[in-house]
Order: sequence, then C-alpha cells, then structure tokens
Amino acid sequence: DDAHTTLHWDAPLGALLSQPVGADAIRVGVRVHDLTLLVLTAGAPGHKSADAYIVRERVPLHGLSIADVDNAIRSALASLGLDASLYTQRRHYALPPHSVENGANFDSADRAAFGALDAAYRGAAVALGALRAREANATEVRCWPHHFDIATLVTFAAGRSSSVGLSPGDGSYDEPYYYVNVYPQPAISQLTDRLDGDGRWHTEGWIGAVLPASHWAFDASAQASQIAAFLNSAVAAARRLVTS
Repeated sequence: DDAHTTLHWDAPLGALLSQPVGADAIRVGVRVHDLTLLVLTAGAPGHKSADAYIVRERVPLHGLSIADVDNAIRSALASLGLDASLYTQRRHYALPPHSVENGANFDSADRAAFGALDAAYRGAAVALGALRAREANATEVRCWPHHFDIATLVTFAAGRSSSVGLSPGDGSYDEPYYYVNVYPQPAISQLTDRLDGDGRWHTEGWIGAVLPASHWAFDASAQASQIAAFLNSAVAAARRLVTS
C-alpha cells in the first residue's frame, strides 16, 4: 500500500509531517496556517510537545515556485547527511491541474483561508482520534496526500469497512467536509438511517454520509459536539449497512 507516503498531523507544530527518515528521524512537513515548509529532526527524548522536534529549515512558500522549494528541500536534506539525489517529485497518483504545477508561485496571501484550514485539521485530528480510541479495529489517523484528507479506516468484518475522515475540499464540495464512506457500497434505497449533527447522505458519484463546513456550528465547543454526534451516528449507520 501507500502508507509510507502518508502524513500525520502534529498539533503543537500545526503541521502535516512526513514519516521519519534516517537515524536522526528527519521529517519534512508543511505548517498549514502560514504555508511554511519545515525540515525537522528528532529532539531530546521524552518531549511531548513541539520540543520533540528541532527545526532545521523553514521555507515560507509564498512567492516561491515548486522548483525553488525543490532546491530548498534538497539543500536541507544534504546538509543533514542524506543523499539529496534520492529525493524525487515523482508520485504514484495524479493531482488535479494547477497553475503552481506549471511554474506559478505559491500564494498564501489569504491568511483567513489557511487559518480556517488549520482549524479544520486540528478539529479533525481530535475528533478522529477520539473515534479511533472507541473503535477496536480502526487504523491510525493519517493524511493521504493524493487527496489531503485526514482519515481512519474502521473495519467491521472481513471485506466490510468504513473510511472516516475530513476532506479539505474537492470536486464534490468546495469547502472542508467530514465524510463516512461505506464498503461495499450500498444502494441508495438502503440509506434510511437518520444522521445526527445535521449530517446528510451524499449520493452523486459516491455514496456516504457528509457534514460540510458551511453546516458546522460556529461555537467551538458546540462544533466539536456536533461533529462527534455526526461521526458516531454515521459510523453506526455504516456498520448496520454492511453487517445487517
């Protein structure tokens, strides 16, 4: 599988971090709220906060091209003793067309949007972590870079599962949204369960439960309760759909 390419959310740093490489546990990540690239090594043993890492390089992406960032990463990795020639931009998945891919510069001028995205990832890491703690057969919460969704997979029985996560937005919704997919995919006529937290069933292109950001409560505490209620009801519905 592609688990080695997944990222994880680090709350103290507010960043999506890669898996560690080498004896120094070198990681590359992106701090979301200001779109800054980070190159890190492991800090002193026993630290549970941002001190768990030593920041070796900070590269604000605003105004830089992919080629600029590529050179910065290679230089940082080489300075830490890695063979920078092994670093590659090749991917085993396709990303949607974007001007940055064609040489345009990154633009983080819309700080409010990046702040909202940071808050969405923070909330999702907490909500999904709590769900994983309750579900015995749920995987670690990871961010998958082909969609940049942060999710866990809950297995109900052999060949029967549900992917539970937050998408930052895509072709289905132009905003962050929570989703609970069902495998095997049920028929639309089977979607009779009521979803809590103002959730609804999505049936165009794929089938699953969704809760878009435009429907989230404004108050942080109320929003956390709403999201938890939605996820719990949607996972319960998914379980019934594939095991009944």
